[in-house]
Formats: sequence, C-alpha cells, structure tokens
Amino acid sequence: MRHPQDFTEEKQYFWAHREKGGRLTQFQIRGDFIPRFRARSDSLPFTQAPKRILLFFMDGRVDKRDDARFDPSTMMKSTSEPSESHVSLASLRLAAQAWVDRGFRKPLDRWLAKELDASGFPVRLPISTWTSVLGELARARASRTDWPEEWDTRIAAFFEAVLRFSRPTGLAATSQFDESSPNEIKKVFLAWADVVSGTGSARVASMWFPRRDVDESSPPPLPAWSSEKQVLAILRAEWLKSGDFLAVDHRDSGSSTTFELFGGGIPWLGPNWSLTIESEGPVTRPRIQAWSTSYTTDLFEWSFRIGSAKVTRTAILFRGRRLALLADQIDFAGESRPAAWTLDLQPGVRFDEDPESRSLVLKSAADRGSMRVHPLGLPCLPYKTDKGSIVVRDRKLILKQCSSARRIWLPVLLSWDSARNRKPVQWRGRAGSRRCQERPPCVVSAG
Repeated sequence: MRHPQDFTEEKQYFWAHREKGGRLTQFQIRGDFIPRFRARSDSLPFTQAPKRILLFFMDGRVDKRDDARFDPSTMMKSTSEPSESHVSLASLRLAAQAWVDRGFRKPLDRWLAKELDASGFPVRLPISTWTSVLGELARARASRTDWPEEWDTRIAAFFEAVLRFSRPTGLAATSQFDESSPNEIKKVFLAWADVVSGTGSARVASMWFPRRDVDESSPPPLPAWSSEKQVLAILRAEWLKSGDFLAVDHRDSGSSTTFELFGGGIPWLGPNWSLTIESEGPVTRPRIQAWSTSYTTDLFEWSFRIGSAKVTRTAILFRGRRLALLADQIDFAGESRPAAWTLDLQPGVRFDEDPESRSLVLKSAADRGSMRVHPLGLPCLPYKTDKGSIVVRDRKLILKQCSSARRIWLPVLLSWDSARNRKPVQWRGRAGSRRCQERPPCVVSAG
C-alpha cells in the first residue's frame, strides 16, 4: 500500500470519516477533487472498520481495502488534521459535484440542513468563508435547470447574511487575503441578486455593483443584526461604500474573538481580539449579555470565564460619529493579576505614536485616512507609569494594565474622523476600583 507522501503530485486522496453505524457521510478533501469520482457518501457501508479509513484515488478509480482492518496510524503522521471550516467546504464541494454530475439532491440537501439554521445563517462556518460558499452554490445552481425552489428560499436568507457581513467590495469580513478576483465576486453577487430580484438583498447588491438594466426599488434590510443563541453580530448603520461596520464572531470557545472594524471604507483592525491573564485556567463557552441597536449606537456584549475570572467583552459602534469602543472587563474571584489583550492590525495599516498623548495613530496603506487609538484606562499624558502600556508589536496592538483591584476595565476608544483627529484629545478615568460595582467612570474631551 502506497504512503500518502507518494501522492504529492496527484494529491488524489482524502480522509473519509464514518459514523458509528458504519456509513461514510463526511469527506475531507486532501488536494484536488477528481470530477470522475462517483460521490455516494450515503451508500458506502463498512463492517468492522476503524474510525478513519484512507481511500486513495488513482486515475479516477478508488482503491478501497475491502476488509478495512488495517491500522492507518502510521500513514497519518505526515498529514495534519484539517480545520472544521475546511471539512465543511470540502463536503460542500463533494455535494455540489454530486449534484452537477448526476443530479443527486440528498448530499447538498443534507449539507444545507446541517450548516444553515432556520433563519439562513451559518451555524459554524467562519465568516471569511461565506463568500466562497456562496460562489460554490452559485456554480452548482447554474449547472442544471432542475434546481429545487426550496433551496433558493434557504440560500436567499443566507445571501442576506453574507451581505450583512461583507465589505462593499463583496469580500467577507475578517478576510485578510482575497482568494477570488473582484470580477468573480461581482458575478456571484449579481447572480444571486437575479434570483432574489425585487427584494431588499437585491437592492443592496445593486448599490454595491450598479447595473444599468436593473432598477431595484425595494427598501434594503436593516444592516445591524445579532444572533439570539450564538455570539455572532454585525454592528452596522448603513449600506454605503463609505460606511462603517463592526463584525463580531465568538461562536467557538476560547478567549479569542474573530472581528473586523471597517471605517470610512477602510479595514482597520482584525481578525483576532484575544485576552491573556497570568495563571489562566480553562475557558468556557461565551454567552450573550446584551444587544441593542438604535439610530445613535449599536451595542453588543458577551461574557465568558478564564479560570475563576469572569470576562465581559463589549463592542460599541457610534452611528454617524466614526467612533467605536472596544473593551474587556475582568472580575477576579481572588487577587487580581496582570492582564493584556491584543488586536490584530489589518494588512497595510501602519502605526505611529502621538508625541502629545498616549494615543496611537494608525494610517492606511494609501494614506486615505487615519485612526486614533485612545487607551482610556491609562493616563492621557505619555509619562512613565506602572499602570500599563499600549504598544504595537508583530502587527498586533497590545494593551497591558496592572491594578490591585479585583475589577479591571481595559477600554480602547477608536476614532477615524479626520476633523476630530486634528484636535487634541484628553481623557480622565480609572482602570479599576475596589468599591464600585458598575463600570468605572471615564471623561473624554476633544478640542
């Protein structure tokens, strides 16, 4: 039996996971997919098979071990376990190929039911993959004329979700690299806009990608949205290309949040927002604490635990003000410990220090705008202090605060308004308090 390393040129093998009943239902592609493979994910029974079975493709034919009693542990050393998002995308490609080649409905129907909830939002797919999923579904729909109408109903809701969590260029939020060309993304969005013609989603697509022969008059949907069960939200005021949004995704357990701050048509921060506490313990799954949207602000708040410490994370977008607030509040059960959290900078964003304050200045790649980062939990003037620091290291904005209080608040105020940024800014606040039971007060003044 050939080792997987012998297939470096063809890359024609994949892992097949089977359920306890002995039927292979999920596939993880390792390399290029062979169109000649007859996808029958629901009809490959194995008896006395191990949990993982390695199937090889050679010239489009499957070399399957009928007894399936070999131990593949030695062959798995050279391969790494794929992420859950890669597994979902691989299974979608297999299901779409089964539909394109032979019109099999069951694999794709099962994938839609598993990956999309009743409202059309993905259950576990990362935001950065949503545009790719939409493209795969568009190609599968265009390949045959007998596409079921019930699929269009579910995908229409998914298309609206993709619009909410996308930049005006069509690229999904939290994406650092564009894997598709702008023309391909435009074709995908316009293809689904034709499917849902006359709806608010089609109106948004026509705003981002104008066409002369199409006039969409339906009102666009509300841009701000939050999930009721999972920590997934989009803080957004409008659909304009120069608009602002703050995308938040913390569906997985851990102290890291996937997010993106997009302001004035420029992606500034993302995709990771993480927290580190000395002597930390296990991290619990996050829970939603508050969600509010109005004509002035969008607020989203969720909490989780790191050992015995409770962390409450807050994201606020001030509509029309080009202003946002990101903060972590840490409540220690015993003595407080030093804490630090990091925000990733988007590619192309440069930074500099403000000589008159402790703020940082971020600049876009083409100098089309700037952003001021104000650490409200630290002193305003840039003198030496043992209360903490804010620096940029390895493309990460790192905020550290030290306090003897059992409650620490790590806030950062972000401003990308050019007129406000030209004025001197002062703030006064406290990073923590032994007595206060609410958030510490903070006063900010500009000019």
